[in-house]
Amino acid sequence: MTQSSIETTTTLNGLYKEVYADNIKDLVPESDILLKMDNFVSKEQREGNKYHQPVVLALPTGATWGVGVVTLVNAIASQLGDAQVQGSAITHRDLLAYDAAAKAAKGGKQSFAEATSLIVKNLVKATSKFLELDLLYGGGSSPAAGNSIAQQTTNAAGSPTATVTAVTISYNTWAPAIFSGMENSQIVFYNAGTLLSSGVDSIFTITSLNVVPASATVGGILTVTGTTAGTTLLQAQSSTTLDIYWNSSFGNQMLGLRAILATTTGTLFNISMSTYSLWQSNTFACGSTQLTFGKLQSAIALGVNRGLDSDSITLVSPNTFANLVDEQAGARIYDSSYKGEKGENGFKELSFFGPNGVNTIKVHIFMHQSEAMIFPKDELMRMGPVENVTNTLPGMPGDFFVQSQTYAAYELRCYANQAIFLEAPAHGIMITGITNV
Repeated sequence: MTQSSIETTTTLNGLYKEVYADNIKDLVPESDILLKMDNFVSKEQREGNKYHQPVVLALPTGATWGVGVVTLVNAIASQLGDAQVQGSAITHRDLLAYDAAAKAAKGGKQSFAEATSLIVKNLVKATSKFLELDLLYGGGSSPAAGNSIAQQTTNAAGSPTATVTAVTISYNTWAPAIFSGMENSQIVFYNAGTLLSSGVDSIFTITSLNVVPASATVGGILTVTGTTAGTTLLQAQSSTTLDIYWNSSFGNQMLGLRAILATTTGTLFNISMSTYSLWQSNTFACGSTQLTFGKLQSAIALGVNRGLDSDSITLVSPNTFANLVDEQAGARIYDSSYKGEKGENGFKELSFFGPNGVNTIKVHIFMHQSEAMIFPKDELMRMGPVENVTNTLPGMPGDFFVQSQTYAAYELRCYANQAIFLEAPAHGIMITGITNV
């Protein structure tokens, strides 16, 4: 009997009844810690254009010492500033082909509703992911190097064509969950704020990713495709640090938490950081070693020295969190408020007392491997005209469910428009240089 005469599941496929699971397993990870915080401004404060927050930047200092008849020194008034925050918008699209809609409709209203519900759910989830990443890594209108979702360190020509490149992400900016489930998404590369190439030659599509780094001190690898001209330029930057952004996001994002905490010069929310020290955040260098509780408390002390006196939240990567769990747990809370999910086995978060109050360490799967962010939870707020991702027409009744003008399909859209704001940057801390080995 020859191999070709043996029936297989492929040749007999038409004879089999296909059986489908009752539901679709969603494999794409999500982490909306900032988006799900109950910190959105009230409806009365949702701005039409910009949100204005008056802040005290310097105290009055015209004091006079001495007894008897003394000459008063000149009055030196307190300094107020007008912090201005403006939301950034994301409009996200997906398509439902007419033939797919027709097939779903044959199963009745319920089948059609289930089909469209899945598309809407995925669209909302994807938009929420983009929004969460903007809340973390948005670069604002003039992004500085490093305020991006990731940076490339090296790249190599792929095969079999000249339009494929394997891009290695730096260990410092590697977070597997950022790119998980993002195959077919489009990215662009910037060199110190300058777009690599232009037009279609600047756009690259992620075709696959290797989330398991080659060693403990390098990041994963993205395989991207582009035009021949664009790929040639990208491969010429084989050892240049390039910032990676989603297509169209550069210069159109809000100023994310990383940019707020990592920027100490220039202007932040319309106020000069060079002029007012209380408008500068703190940075703590971990020294290319593991983050320990001792170092974490030293980092928090930087904020305490400048006025931090309330409970804080520390966002860390899963690997950093694992190292902290392995360390001695003497600073954890074990009083009557102790809960199993908050430290017994390190499942969700750890808490410890510090000079400012309770400090809670949370895992954020989008956090870069070498970084951690600390902020007072009561001083971080979100604002903008839209609190949550929506699939309804902004300011109008009805859903974002329209006829596509280009394809034989219905078009569904999602919309988000908000920003993040830290009331007192001096109370926040950016930790860099963490090595999780």
